[in-house]
Amino acid sequence: MIDKNKLLENLEEMILEGKQYASADNNHEYGSYSTHEQYHKIFGWLTTACFSVNSILGDENHIYYKRIKLQLDALSNYNNAAYVNAGAALNVLMRFQYDLNKGLIDTLESKITAENFDDFLGHAEVYFNEGKKMESGVISGVVFEDTVRKICKKLGIEEKDQKLENLINALKSSGHIEKTKASRCKTAAAVRGSATHANQDDLDINSVRDTIALTRELLGEFLER
Repeated sequence: MIDKNKLLENLEEMILEGKQYASADNNHEYGSYSTHEQYHKIFGWLTTACFSVNSILGDENHIYYKRIKLQLDALSNYNNAAYVNAGAALNVLMRFQYDLNKGLIDTLESKITAENFDDFLGHAEVYFNEGKKMESGVISGVVFEDTVRKICKKLGIEEKDQKLENLINALKSSGHIEKTKASRCKTAAAVRGSATHANQDDLDINSVRDTIALTRELLGEFLER
């Protein structure tokens, strides 16, 4: 599996490299692009840029990928003003990096996470339907907490070493979830605690069912879109 951090580091390197190609005034070497050598450098850079963006997004229909691919396609025939395509692609890459760092873009990692979490919730649902509230509660509680932490990380809310209830309060105070959903989240957090510590008497079967439903709602609202 490709390391996400290395992809992000590569994105930064791509932007730095692209700045020399995008300027028409950079020692004139990158001014007219009258040689095939200069054109080929930009063609290679744009090819790598397409690969990097698609590796992060995992979606060839995403607007950021399509915009950069458009500049690569424009170079299918040699031209002496390739710096124009490089400049357009560079601006897209810089905006892509900004939105990515702000947590405004779903990455392939978050999509895989959402799919995996939904699979686990399916298992929790099977146990629930079999009347095994403890098994169902353990799985749904763990997935719920991991979902909340992933959401906080995506939204730029510090989650490391933070208690689950504090994260729920942070999501509420920042306006990402309303009062009613925050209350449901705290009930789900209680399910997480009771199931983890095997407190069967404290584990309410209806709360387990709502934890499964709530976690699916959160996945759909924050990690699947």
